[in-house]
Amino acid sequence: MSELNFDVLADQSIISQARKRAEEKYSNLSLDQIRYLKRRCKSDLYFLSTGPLEYTRLIPRLHGHLTNWMQENRGYQFRMFLEPRGHYKSTVITEADSVQMALPNIDDAVQEYPYTLGPSVKILVAHEVREKAAEFLYNITKAFTRKPLMLALWPECIPNKNEQRINKWELDLPGRD
Repeated sequence: MSELNFDVLADQSIISQARKRAEEKYSNLSLDQIRYLKRRCKSDLYFLSTGPLEYTRLIPRLHGHLTNWMQENRGYQFRMFLEPRGHYKSTVITEADSVQMALPNIDDAVQEYPYTLGPSVKILVAHEVREKAAEFLYNITKAFTRKPLMLALWPECIPNKNEQRINKWELDLPGRD
């Protein structure tokens, strides 16, 4: 994962084109539908993962149960997840959950801290291999700059490299304190 990858991901002209395509694709959604989708994304991690984030390899029998358990135990400080390699636990737990934490809290859809903080949340993405942590951050950044439904639902969360930090080690979202 190089700085060049992040420069391409933060390129404002590409983000603008992706946002325009997303707005055209989802222009038929009513305000009630948009509000429903935002609320559902904030409160349902499996829906967020398989819908707007477009993770296609997740299955309800495994990841649906995992995300339900995570949601039921959000308020607890100490939690541990054990799954074999290749079962997409980092995809769900590190990437999708971080995106969900950073989404604005629509109609108080979630009551547990830090999910109530929205874009002001500070998340440490760590891994024993530093480049792997950068890869996780790349995928989180990609959610806010490339995923069509995310761009259509949360245009206020699209980072601008002239105003926020977007690089291999940091991602600031608009609206952050």
